[in-house]
Amino acid sequence: MRGHKDLDELDYKILSLLMENARKGVREIARELNVSPATVHNRLKKMLSKGIIKGFVPLMDFSVLGYQVTAIIMLSVEGSKLKELEEELKNIKNVIAIYDITGDYDVLLIAKFKDVKALDFFVKDLLERKEIKKSVTHIAFNVVKEDFRVPL
Repeated sequence: MRGHKDLDELDYKILSLLMENARKGVREIARELNVSPATVHNRLKKMLSKGIIKGFVPLMDFSVLGYQVTAIIMLSVEGSKLKELEEELKNIKNVIAIYDITGDYDVLLIAKFKDVKALDFFVKDLLERKEIKKSVTHIAFNVVKEDFRVPL
């Protein structure tokens, strides 16, 4: 067993195949793993219902889609307002990741923008919030790797 109490070796194999190609169908996965399509279907249904699989999305090159700016923003937040702020931030479409972090800052977020003007508007809007004590914004010059798939 690899770590999650609700998953066995077959589940990890299914997940690995989906991470290679999320477009693989149930029948193709079943064929590769030498199990029935019903078994794969039931395993996927279980992993979706337990929140292990949150959805199926393609890996995209955002710069080709017009998102030329990747921003890494660190925020120091008034402690009692942290969860509330994070709940609001996660609903902003440009924000692709939010992390609670240790150190001088409380939150690290990664966001994509079509241009610096859009980033400027976003940061100024953030800084109007009283619960944000300080912030640091970094702009990535080049995205060398952006892949949230982890080997299982």
